[in-house]
Amino acid sequence: MSDDVYKFQKKPINTMGNLENASELAEMAKVRQKIMDEAKQQSNLGNMSVEENVVPISGNIPEKYKQYFDGSEGEQKGPRTRNSSLRAQGSDKLEQLLAGLNPNGGPEFEEIVLPSKGKFYNGSDGPKDGILHIRKMTGKEEEILANPRLIKKNQALNMIFDNCIQEPYKSEGFLAEDRTYLLIYLRGISYSEIYDVEIKCPECDKTFAAEIDLNNFMVDSCPDDFDENGLTGTLPQCGYKFSYRLPRGSDEREVQSYRDFKAKGGFVVDADAPDETLHFRTALLVNEIEGLTDKSELKVLIEKLPIGDVNYLRNTINNPPFGVDTKTPLECTYCQADFNTDLPLEASFFFPKDQKKNQTRA
Repeated sequence: MSDDVYKFQKKPINTMGNLENASELAEMAKVRQKIMDEAKQQSNLGNMSVEENVVPISGNIPEKYKQYFDGSEGEQKGPRTRNSSLRAQGSDKLEQLLAGLNPNGGPEFEEIVLPSKGKFYNGSDGPKDGILHIRKMTGKEEEILANPRLIKKNQALNMIFDNCIQEPYKSEGFLAEDRTYLLIYLRGISYSEIYDVEIKCPECDKTFAAEIDLNNFMVDSCPDDFDENGLTGTLPQCGYKFSYRLPRGSDEREVQSYRDFKAKGGFVVDADAPDETLHFRTALLVNEIEGLTDKSELKVLIEKLPIGDVNYLRNTINNPPFGVDTKTPLECTYCQADFNTDLPLEASFFFPKDQKKNQTRA
């Protein structure tokens, strides 16, 4: 056996692949740093076309590094693409088509006046003069409507309103009457004023197809003498005096949260038990009844009131003297019965079916 002692020989780890010597490694590091330094100086790099989007590199470049460059001067290649006319947003054709959609440089907004006339807003939660500017929906809003999670959480409508309204208000704070008006108006300008529905006749119990013209709905503006100071009343049977506020979009979120709490983790709810959210919502909108202001106690009191008083209280809150009258007259195509129905909000409201032209009945 040899007396020579075997010693472990440490060798440097080549982290750069097949580079053969340290001088080549150092040279590549210098080139890389030069690329980074000169790229930082191009402050408007993202706004240039591909032809302009180049960083000139000078100096000695190792042969194995030239695969990333074109030309003897070391001009850096742009992104690999088949179309050299690409911009930050897209090709010339895409830019042309987008410009055709917005010939004035942006979406066209229509001016509307909300039914409330802004009398219940302070300028931060809504327009004090009641004036808004709104645009048609686009494919981005359709993506929101197609998201079941957003629909289930009652977030879709708020997101669509916020997208389509020019002013930076949060639509969740709008009054329910104003939101109903926005909903109908937005559908009309985005698709059509004609809304195709299927209605069940209350007389013959048959379902028939009908057309509802959204232009036929009457809109009442808020009276000059109706404001927050007038939101009071007296219950007709027990005689208790009360004050209240008008419902807003955020209140529906509160009601939904309460419903979810009851259903998922709050309590074990009997499937046949009455819906407590009805009285919860009423208590949420009542400021006080004869000085009682605690919401949980108001809910208990409302549950004990005569049903005539409960109905009067709810109608007073939900039917202010302004807004859209969503009742529409219809005639059954089977039994010719005339009746009125509330505007049905079905899936076809924002996903209308194709209307077939030139059809004749057999």
